[in-house]
Amino acid sequence: MLRKTLDSHTCNLLKNKEQPLGATAAKLLNTSAQPGHRFYQMGSKIDGKRGFTLLEFIVVLLVGGIMTAMVFPYFGKTMSESSTPIFQVQNTFGLAGVLENVTAEYNSSDKSSTALASLQNKINNGSFNQGDFSVTAEFITVDSSNGNEPLTLKVTAADQVSNEQLWVLFTEQ
Repeated sequence: MLRKTLDSHTCNLLKNKEQPLGATAAKLLNTSAQPGHRFYQMGSKIDGKRGFTLLEFIVVLLVGGIMTAMVFPYFGKTMSESSTPIFQVQNTFGLAGVLENVTAEYNSSDKSSTALASLQNKINNGSFNQGDFSVTAEFITVDSSNGNEPLTLKVTAADQVSNEQLWVLFTEQ
């Protein structure tokens, strides 16, 4: 098959028979040789360039498909695990919210040793537990440089699912 496109340079080459012609090309050249038109035989190189064959294209598609199949499980796992940090931050904010409630309760008291004991009782009775969050309180000893050890209540908020914990210390004033 021939495609009809000749330019003036190719017309001159064809007329001078520097390039071999098929019978159909010679006939077309004699009947309608106009500048801007060229004749190319299928499968021949055009200006030294050659296009892809159907086989090459299919091989590229197969290789691309195999590589996609190998990489897809990795991306699927990455996408499903990408929400984990968000849930951890949500849990941390939930624990911080519980401790804010405990702190608000402490700030509304007179901040004495009896207020600390009262706060410990409320906490250990489950007043501040919410969902998967549990809150515990215990008195601890804190060493001070002047030998005067204040009464200190350690309040721990824990997430039962992720085992994350936050704690805060309250002292008498």
